[in-house]
Amino acid sequence: MAIYAGMLKSGRICLCGMLAAEYNTLPASMQEAIRAFFDFNERWLAGVLESGRRDGTLAFDGRPEESARAITSAIEGAMLLARLYGRAEQFTSAAQRLLKDFGAGGTGRSKLNGDG
Repeated sequence: MAIYAGMLKSGRICLCGMLAAEYNTLPASMQEAIRAFFDFNERWLAGVLESGRRDGTLAFDGRPEESARAITSAIEGAMLLARLYGRAEQFTSAAQRLLKDFGAGGTGRSKLNGDG
């Protein structure tokens, strides 16, 4: 999550998130590339979630793919709103809440934080 917060602090935002907002205006090849980006990241995150559930570092109900999609959606939305208000800390607090909800908000290393 720190990479996203760092981007916001420097006035930037996830490029694919911005392009996704303009999806219908983009050429088909870019649309495919953006979908592929999010599909790849959601598959990776689902694997991290399943691994964390197996080893007890993460807790969540349902399929990891659904949770990965929810996390991706929440993070992208939190970035947009933090940018709207010009407050990177708004993103950070939303991300920390999300991590805590998955049992990853403790003081130890977390797979979802990219530390584990």
